[in-house]
Amino acid sequence: MKAKRGLTIEGMVKFGRVSRSGFYRFQDAGPSPDRDMDLRDAIQRIAIEWPSYGRPRITAELRRRGWQVNPKRVYRLMREGNLLCVRRRKSALRMATQGLHRSQTFLGDYFRRMKARLGTPKAMTAAAHKLARIVYHMITTHQEYDTTVFQELEQRVQDRKRMKLRAQARELGFDLVTREVVP
Repeated sequence: MKAKRGLTIEGMVKFGRVSRSGFYRFQDAGPSPDRDMDLRDAIQRIAIEWPSYGRPRITAELRRRGWQVNPKRVYRLMREGNLLCVRRRKSALRMATQGLHRSQTFLGDYFRRMKARLGTPKAMTAAAHKLARIVYHMITTHQEYDTTVFQELEQRVQDRKRMKLRAQARELGFDLVTREVVP
């Protein structure tokens, strides 16, 4: 078999640097249809109908509607279509922790300690977890937020800081004296 320009298949394969089987496989291949187009459309419809649904719920809803789908495929299509739902609680708690940098409360002090030990991203996550536990406790016990709960913890942290400072001063040969502040 010769091409229109007089090249043999062997010559075309060498010229194109492809294998002979590869040449025959893609010789008559037309544009491949998007096999995920209908599934992508169904995912988009569910995501619009239920904006808080994530990959597991959308997968379950697709199966209820008769689709045979793999969760990884659904995740890939949602990621490609920018349909992954935003975790509102998570982002709200992280936004609340951003104000703790200069806060003079127990949570601000906790955030700064975690930041020094773990770095800013992990400290924000740790402070968000602590906030989530506080909110969960308030909801489950039907109690208002009480700052006196943390006063004891703040006092312990302050005492620990004083002890550490005294130990450092003692190592350097100094003696710290407590001074009363008159308001």
